[in-house]
Amino acid sequence: MSIDRKEALGRGRILAFSSIRVVACIAIVILHTFNVAEILYRDQILNTDRMITMAVVYCLMWAVPCFLMVSGALLLDPSREIPLKKIYCVYLPRVLGALIVFVFVFRLFDMVMTGEAMTADVFVSALLKLVTGGSWSHLWYIYLLIGFYLLLPVYRVLTDAGNPRLLRYFLLICFIFLSLLPQLELTGISSAFQIQIAGIYPLYFLAGYCISKGIVKLDIKVYALLLVLATAGIIFLTFLRFSMSFEILDILLGSYASPFVVLQAVGVFGLFFEKDRKAGIDKENNDRTGKMTKIIDFFDGNSFGVYLIHMIWIRLVLRHMMIDPYDMGWWFFPVFIIGNFVLSSLLVWVLRKIPGLRKIL
Repeated sequence: MSIDRKEALGRGRILAFSSIRVVACIAIVILHTFNVAEILYRDQILNTDRMITMAVVYCLMWAVPCFLMVSGALLLDPSREIPLKKIYCVYLPRVLGALIVFVFVFRLFDMVMTGEAMTADVFVSALLKLVTGGSWSHLWYIYLLIGFYLLLPVYRVLTDAGNPRLLRYFLLICFIFLSLLPQLELTGISSAFQIQIAGIYPLYFLAGYCISKGIVKLDIKVYALLLVLATAGIIFLTFLRFSMSFEILDILLGSYASPFVVLQAVGVFGLFFEKDRKAGIDKENNDRTGKMTKIIDFFDGNSFGVYLIHMIWIRLVLRHMMIDPYDMGWWFFPVFIIGNFVLSSLLVWVLRKIPGLRKIL
């Protein structure tokens, strides 16, 4: 989430990147809260409640892609030197350390909540979950980051070449083959045309860099239109999915490769970035002393830790305390989400005072 934040402070337009990460972090807390609530209580609620819940989830799928876009904008900048030593001595140790620590933390949490006895097998089972990805599902993003850091020198070859047409071509090909063509499965047709890239995520990584450097440049109104139209499309398809039981639409709605999610992410990232650019915030006049900026900096600096920790409160309250938010009333969602985000941020802030934990949070 904020892995590259320290080095980016003081660089041009960092305020936009910080704002994007904070908003995306809040969106993830909302998404996970609604998603877990639907999973736990779907058999006890009306179809309309399920539809509203999943509309919120699907409409916020842009959050993780926006994190990747910020990372791409920062890490792919040719003006920054990122040697292999830095990748293996700074970036990778942090994400690997966070992954290892929290796989064990989540394993211990599950044991306490289920009353499982502490045995010598705890270490082995946690290690197995670490290797197989069998821990809590939201840690998938940490595994994704590890892959990006390992391949960062390869991705930087494209940006170091400084060929805007080549980058735009690459983004277009990725969008067509990794986002549009896979949606043919909705009609029962499987496209045989492929490009050999593992998933949609490099598209987001490179798109963040291209938008931040003006290689892909749209008017702020166009970015807003992309966001509005894509979100409206998601809401309409969610209505069809639940009102007419079109379960096949789950393939489209629940995928980060969805064209709607791609357009949403581009819209959100472009809106913040263009708003920042029009405000004239750059390396020379970037004022980081305002109260709002300090608040953004605080939550941005703790966003990586919040991503890791916020699921503890969701599991504790919704699953183990068995509090049904639908039974409590819809007011419960915003109250719990705000409380979770603020409490998690404060907890991370305290934990980062501890030298060892500061390096991974």
